[in-house]
Amino acid sequence: MQLDFLIFESSDDGAGTCSFEALASAVPARLPALIREVDAVLGWAAGDFGPPSAGASDGEWDFDLQAWSGDDAPLAITCDVQAARVSLLRVPDGRVTIALILTGSSAFGDAFSAAFTYA
Repeated sequence: MQLDFLIFESSDDGAGTCSFEALASAVPARLPALIREVDAVLGWAAGDFGPPSAGASDGEWDFDLQAWSGDDAPLAITCDVQAARVSLLRVPDGRVTIALILTGSSAFGDAFSAAFTYA
């Protein structure tokens, strides 16, 4: 899948853990498309690797999701990973920035790199 908003930078700690970090910003008219991309990435991860591990040592993957308004005020953002549904509790009038960080096993990293086209 080609990603238009989320441009991931990847890293590998050499001990079997990888991470993918993306920061994307959109004006209100383009925000739904950005959120659909986040939905797609998290839906893929949950569909192929099960629920996020929330720090458990035996999990395949986990994520951190944050959002800010154009004036750098944090925005409440929720994610129902099972339904692959991300929601902002309040959508501001201006630009919104979303940060998505995924961490996982080397198998997760290999599959992620094969599934998504990113920088």
